[in-house]
Amino acid sequence: MSTSTAVAFVRQAEHYIAVGNPNEAVRSLIGAVRSCEVALKTQPNDFGTITLLGSCLVRLGRLPEATACFRRAISLNPSVASVHQNLGLALLHQSNFDAAMGAFQQAIVLDPANATHSYANLGLIHLRRSEPAQAAILFRQAYECEPVTPMGVFNLARACFYDGNLNEAETALREATRLEPAFADAHRLLAQILQQQGRFEHAEASLWRLIELDPNGGQAYRAIATGRKMTENDRPLIQQMRAVLQTGKTTPADECALHYALGKSLDDLGEYEAALSEYDRANALAAKTLLAGRPFDRKKLESAYDHAVKIFTKDFFVRHRHLGSESDMPIFIVGMMRSGTTLTEQIVSCHPGVGAGGELSFWARGGLVGLDPSKAAIDQDRLREIQNEYLTLLREIAPDKAHVTDKRNSNRFFLGQIHVAFPRAKIIHCRRNPVDNALSIYMTPNASPVEFAHVRETIVFAYQEYERLMLHYQEVLPAGTILEVQYEALVADRETQTRRIIDFLGLEWNDACVRHQENTRTVSTPSLWQARQPIYKTSAERWKKNQPWLGAFNDLLTE
Repeated sequence: MSTSTAVAFVRQAEHYIAVGNPNEAVRSLIGAVRSCEVALKTQPNDFGTITLLGSCLVRLGRLPEATACFRRAISLNPSVASVHQNLGLALLHQSNFDAAMGAFQQAIVLDPANATHSYANLGLIHLRRSEPAQAAILFRQAYECEPVTPMGVFNLARACFYDGNLNEAETALREATRLEPAFADAHRLLAQILQQQGRFEHAEASLWRLIELDPNGGQAYRAIATGRKMTENDRPLIQQMRAVLQTGKTTPADECALHYALGKSLDDLGEYEAALSEYDRANALAAKTLLAGRPFDRKKLESAYDHAVKIFTKDFFVRHRHLGSESDMPIFIVGMMRSGTTLTEQIVSCHPGVGAGGELSFWARGGLVGLDPSKAAIDQDRLREIQNEYLTLLREIAPDKAHVTDKRNSNRFFLGQIHVAFPRAKIIHCRRNPVDNALSIYMTPNASPVEFAHVRETIVFAYQEYERLMLHYQEVLPAGTILEVQYEALVADRETQTRRIIDFLGLEWNDACVRHQENTRTVSTPSLWQARQPIYKTSAERWKKNQPWLGAFNDLLTE
């Protein structure tokens, strides 16, 4: 065997990928790896063979080995930009973001004229860190490297998308697909934009085009199933999804998406046991693909909540009240994921005095050490910086509004720091029947990893810890700071509960708040279709339909 044999195997793998046969592609890549390893026994420092081996290992998901190959190649010749780019990719796939950024930045320094992919991958890192504004800047730099190619125009579309300019993003995507009609990623993003704008029928047309381009891809099927209610007329589509699974040609990510799509479809059709079986398969695959098999760290979550309960006491808030901002601009909407925060924000942001901030990453980004007095006194200079930075962010989002929402549910971790900084800010705590909430978490796919979300027992544990934390804040924060909104009450009596929310916020009543489905703002959430519908009661007491198969979720029946 030789390097030329390895190259032949790689070409064979690319052929199998093109015809939609990933299993044969894997076999070919394994052959390429073996050929490279044999060749390196006689020429251990051959730069080309080492880099080819690294590329094959990346495709096989053997990322630590690939990283070692690229580092070895760089030690032999540090001036080749493409090797730094490949190293960055291997590190990115391992979520080693800092090291990946260094590799991509070095690739740009070495070859700035061909830096499109490095800039784009830097943008992806910022997305993984929940920093869309920074990602948009880098996607635009990627576009400027290739302003007339389909990939360049696609990067422009991504820049516009993460800047919030969806109309411009749509225009760029239609240009990208005109230049390259088979550009699957462009069709995928176009469908996502159309769904976020509530244009579900137009989105479905793009999704069917995506299926034409990639018949074995599961993402498009999942988007169709989650973009509307499935009916008996969709039985042929369900059979089509099952047929795709039986081909054995799907990747683990596509297989996962197909099981989510089948689960949603069968649940819509009332086949609850079969639906839960599909969700079991989907979650098992999601744990492998999104979490790389990493176990959920119960002690880490428990210790985080223990810390908050210990530090942020009623006496603590009384002693530090004088440090807080006088601004009441922020409205925080928190809760366990899938508890109704999106619906609540849709209702509140219909009020003419309220802007919708969506899921802001400000508090989750860190930099709050100065507000945690566990080791030292509160850093008042840092506190003022945080107050100014956050208010500036809210004004940029909605410059003409008196209030702006922040509905990132993980802000519950930071309610102590938030109340220190903004004691006049109102907090809406969305609650839902615990078992319904757990089922919704289990049945909803996530784009980003959620460590507890794919095993029933860990969902139960995370929910119980969340309840403990929120009970603590209900007890220690001043009266009138937190309003609990029960999802079931909201769907049962929309107007009464909406008036209760608006009154809590100190706002004058506006009839638009009971017509949330007419809200034209962009919705970016797994529940984006439901968020556009009139309030409906079918999701309440969903657990009763699934009671015989709840398993570990039964532990939440007493909550």
